[in-house]
Amino acid sequence: MQLERWEASIQDYEILLQETPENEEVKRSLLEAQACLRKRLGRDAEEAENGGATSFDSP
Repeated sequence: MQLERWEASIQDYEILLQETPENEEVKRSLLEAQACLRKRLGRDAEEAENGGATSFDSP
């Protein structure tokens, strides 16, 4: 579910960026959301490799 939220946020920021390409805050937020999604995908991959166990404490 968290992945879906990051993906939806990224889509929203991409639309906003098309509408306001000069908006630095939107650019920054898009990059941050993309980084968080990549981080989450990495965690999910690590959990899958470890059979569901992970060394991360936070969701």
